[in-house]
Amino acid sequence: MVGSRSLIKRNQLYRHRLLWHLKSWLRKPGLNHFLFIFLFVVPQSNLVAQELFRTPAFPGMRPYNPKRFIFFERLEKPVLLKISEQYVMHAWIGRDSANTAVHARVSRIRGDSLYFNTTGYRFRDIESFNLPGFIQYRRSDSLKWRVSFPPENIYHDRRMYGSYLREIKQQFKKDKVSGRSALIFHNFLKINLTKLANLEIAVDYEHYFPGHWAFEWEIGYQFRAGDPMTDDFFMGMIPFHKYNGVNIIFGPKYYPGKITYLQLVIIYRYLEMDLSRTKFATPGRKYGLQYQYRNDVGGGIRFGILTKLGNSGVIDVYIGGGIKVCMVNQFIYGWYGYDDSQNDFFYYNDDHSAVNNHPTLLEPVVNAGVKIGVGF
Repeated sequence: MVGSRSLIKRNQLYRHRLLWHLKSWLRKPGLNHFLFIFLFVVPQSNLVAQELFRTPAFPGMRPYNPKRFIFFERLEKPVLLKISEQYVMHAWIGRDSANTAVHARVSRIRGDSLYFNTTGYRFRDIESFNLPGFIQYRRSDSLKWRVSFPPENIYHDRRMYGSYLREIKQQFKKDKVSGRSALIFHNFLKINLTKLANLEIAVDYEHYFPGHWAFEWEIGYQFRAGDPMTDDFFMGMIPFHKYNGVNIIFGPKYYPGKITYLQLVIIYRYLEMDLSRTKFATPGRKYGLQYQYRNDVGGGIRFGILTKLGNSGVIDVYIGGGIKVCMVNQFIYGWYGYDDSQNDFFYYNDDHSAVNNHPTLLEPVVNAGVKIGVGF
């Protein structure tokens, strides 16, 4: 017990002496100046130096600082390209009415300036240079391009960087659709290629009103071809190649976007069939020898896509359906036997005169086709 008490007293005495020496040391003038600089000036200088740079987007991590880049969007035949730092550029620089060839790697991109080692150029000074994909950019064609210089702050934040890239890609998709749109024209003259398979020549005219609406007229003439005594087409139900006559289709169009449309069509057809063997509109759907003419009136809805084809060409692809009323006036001379043989024929009347019928049929309309033409 006596030893432990003496040890405690010695420790207390040592502590008092240490505090006394420390107070006397701090009273020296030179040391006070050193402590002031260390405690106040150095931390403040560090804070000022750190203000020159943006703080990290995520605490404890380095700032997000990828390679800088420049976007190039071609407006004709849309394509999206970009060049970034370390891109090897072969360019012609125009300054003071003289061109300088540059074949070097881009070391830095800052705003609209490109640096090759120690030399920097404004983008507007570049006459021409190579882009990825063997595409050449020329300043004389600048109206055909949209050039984007991303702001500096996106390179320091992952979220801003990703958001900026998404906006650029979404804008490019919209521009790509707009680049395919044929609505820069207000008038279209087209030919229906699909109807050529039915020996019909159909010419189409469309006028586009500013906004979303257009109106279209199509007039065609169908030619008769082939042997009128052969079987009907499509499972013996439709005698396409035995008619000749006029087809008229017209109606308004609505364009909700740049290339797609919805159309309400009105259909009128006048068709004639000279003395032919057909099942159409005959009693019992048996082959009969007849002469007929018919008037078809109907309507339907079409969904289609109208796009540009080259500089002034257009292509129109559509599909649709509807219903029509066929008012037939037929003169039937007789019918063929059970096996529909041409050698087994029976007249309705002994004097070989025709029987006149006026059937009215309700028929579906299913159509799809391709039209090509020009816009002006």
